[in-house]
Amino acid sequence: MQERTQPQETEVSFDPNCTVTVTPGEDIPNYPPEVGSQSIVDGQHAISQLTFNDLWNEPQYSITYGSITLFIQGVLPGGGRTWRIILNNTSGNSTIAIVSVQGNLATASNSARRDYVLRMVHRALEDSLFGKKVNEVYGPCK
Repeated sequence: MQERTQPQETEVSFDPNCTVTVTPGEDIPNYPPEVGSQSIVDGQHAISQLTFNDLWNEPQYSITYGSITLFIQGVLPGGGRTWRIILNNTSGNSTIAIVSVQGNLATASNSARRDYVLRMVHRALEDSLFGKKVNEVYGPCK
């Protein structure tokens, strides 16, 4: 895996039935005063393990990799999910990424569209990890 030190450019889809938008929002609440580079790399590894089907799991689903845990924090109205990455074994502020994925992306009807949605969610998580912002990912994707 090639590790990045900053977010990549946004990908553009030319499928009018699958438009995925990533919108950065507010600063991440409870962001720790210091985050080591290994925690960022561990976050990237955990993100890379997420599959399209994982995106829609129930809360309590998580991936732990090294110093971090990536997990579903909650279910959004419309069937979406809020994903969060936290530092393990840290008291106090520990959140280093937050992304809300809207439920209208779960309806991606073919493998190319599902792959596109997954790439955009991965990108939103990495952008949150580097940019320290809460990101929202929404469609629709039919």
